[in-house]
Amino acid sequence: MIIDPERIKDQLRNSGTGSQRTCPPRPDIHPEQTVPAAVLMPLILDQDTWKLLFIKRTYHIYDRHSGQIAFPGGRADPSDLSLKATALRE
Repeated sequence: MIIDPERIKDQLRNSGTGSQRTCPPRPDIHPEQTVPAAVLMPLILDQDTWKLLFIKRTYHIYDRHSGQIAFPGGRADPSDLSLKATALRE
């Protein structure tokens, strides 16, 4: 897959008003249980080729996301100034 950072920037710029959006919750998650979170989609230029960085989550027996391939990210901390700060910290 060819990644074009300028196309991604244009699509994000034109995708809305810049307000925060939420994903539809899973059927087993109730709105009162949600917490703010953010992810980062790191694009890396490697010898004239753009690459997208993923992580493999650590395995934990009680974590439903353990072992998954994902973008870096996670829950917001009270000390995070914004969700952008959350994504960068994670």
